[in-house]
Amino acid sequence: MQTAIMPEAVAELLRIDAFVARLPLHPRRVFPTHHADAELMPLSAGSYLAATLDVLSEELTVGLYREPETMGWVIVQANLSDLAAVGAAPVGLVLGVSLGPEWDDERTARLASGIDNAVRSEGTYILGGDLNDAAASSLCACAIGLLERPLISRHGVRPGDRIYASAPLGLGNAMAAAALTGHPELYPERAFRPRARLRAGRNLRRRAHAMIDTSDGLLAALDQLARVNELCLELDLRAPRLVDERAAAVAAKLGLPDWALLFGEHGEYQLVFAADADAESALPLGAVPLGRARDGYGVAVRLSDAEAIPLDAGRIRNLRATTGGDAAAYISALLEYGMSLGLPGSQRS
Repeated sequence: MQTAIMPEAVAELLRIDAFVARLPLHPRRVFPTHHADAELMPLSAGSYLAATLDVLSEELTVGLYREPETMGWVIVQANLSDLAAVGAAPVGLVLGVSLGPEWDDERTARLASGIDNAVRSEGTYILGGDLNDAAASSLCACAIGLLERPLISRHGVRPGDRIYASAPLGLGNAMAAAALTGHPELYPERAFRPRARLRAGRNLRRRAHAMIDTSDGLLAALDQLARVNELCLELDLRAPRLVDERAAAVAAKLGLPDWALLFGEHGEYQLVFAADADAESALPLGAVPLGRARDGYGVAVRLSDAEAIPLDAGRIRNLRATTGGDAAAYISALLEYGMSLGLPGSQRS
């Protein structure tokens, strides 16, 4: 059985590389492009500034988020999650809010409430920003944090490392699948309130070798770590507590296999990290073993003690583009690929 394949190039990463190549990048920035969830700049006396920026636009256009409170909550937590993945403590966020003609005063107040609740839940602040009218709505935030050494990034995974998640996964993709297939009652949007793992990130900065968040789902996180470190990461689908019980219940009602909740691209802001094989007792409470790192390249899944099955993670990450953003076509293509690999439950009921 083949144990490694060269994954397909990820269209989004190629586009980023082409764009960044035309920009004057600061010579003192710490990590190269794609190597960390947030940009780091040295300050003085061994301290560092961490900055990151995220935008909600397509999520609003396709109707993934419909409630202003959810939009406000997610734009805050998405940015704070990037700070968590480098172990930074947040200073605050700068907002860029562009609202379309459908936004009246009541909806705008609900958006502000969602932002307020998210910021207060993490003990941070809004530093300022910009609010304006637009033809189409989008929400942008830049989170700023501080940290000291040791630094952590996506680079640093070693062969033999164990790979962990900070908690069971799949809630983000369960919510997306329910919303985009017309069954939001299976996972009401108001129940989707993921939180950035800021405390865990600060703890893991001194214990883990590398770290990334699951904002784009588990598979994208593993694939990114594999590409940056030029290793193979094995995901053991037999691992206990791998999929959140609430997410699994939604998947069962939609006729989806649990692994689809791990391969989709809507995450829940958990952390994925690599650590020594004997470090489990020092990890944050609730950490979930996912698998291991070994020599090779790419991502593989393990269904038994036999040889692991290699995945073309790039192909999966490109599905949104190749299916034109159509949710039904995306799910169908994902299940078809899983069936070609012999993954359990790939045939949708």
